[in-house]
Amino acid sequence: MTLVTSFPTSTSTDPPTAPTQPLDRDAALHELGTLTLHMMWALRTSSQRMLEPVELSPVKALILGFIAQGAFTPGELTDMIDTAPSMTSSLIGDLEDRGLIRRTPDPNDRRKVRLTVTKKGSELVDTIDHLWLAASRDHLSHLDDAELAHLVTLYKKILRTP
Repeated sequence: MTLVTSFPTSTSTDPPTAPTQPLDRDAALHELGTLTLHMMWALRTSSQRMLEPVELSPVKALILGFIAQGAFTPGELTDMIDTAPSMTSSLIGDLEDRGLIRRTPDPNDRRKVRLTVTKKGSELVDTIDHLWLAASRDHLSHLDDAELAHLVTLYKKILRTP
């Protein structure tokens, strides 16, 4: 798919410099939104193809990854993925049925459950990490090291993470 944008693109590997004319922020933000939607769609499509061999949807892979990063409650996952509790419960149930996660009582509050990854789930998380890295290499292979480092810096700034 060819994407037409209103801003000229540069093939320079030099760090970006301040524009010589005042930036039309609204036009830049509009274009950024358009580019972001195209990138999100490309990554969604790629992640679906990438996960076909392990028979997992992108949202289930995301949830499995979140659980692997620490023991979460279903409520915390619902907040993280911004979905209805019933949807989260269904996704958790599917992962549990496949033997990828387990629910255990919270030792501090028996009314709550904690989610943990099983050995099988942990192995699948490692496989998904390798598949995602391969997909990322493919998507970003045209960036040189400086451009890739700059993109990481920008993402961290946008997401307000260290």
